Amino acid sequence: MGPIAWSMNKYMKKWNIWRSAQRRKSPEQLTQEGMNHPFQPEYESNGDFTRWAQQFLAPEEVEQLHLKYGRRMFIPIDQ
Repeated sequence: MGPIAWSMNKYMKKWNIWRSAQRRKSPEQLTQEGMNHPFQPEYESNGDFTRWAQQFLAPEEVEQLHLKYGRRMFIPIDQ
């Protein structure tokens, strides 16, 4: 086995161990770990976010995000 294949095999084993541990956790445990993670997203109400979110959500759903998580500022998306 060459050095690249050995390295890939080593990291795949580590990933499989991590994945197995994650599968054994309850949804509540996973949610708690996510909420305790030091890197939390920050909400920004701006045109870039609106354009990005509208790739996945209807305009009404994007508006609901703005209303739920932050101050809604009028930001035209056709900039």
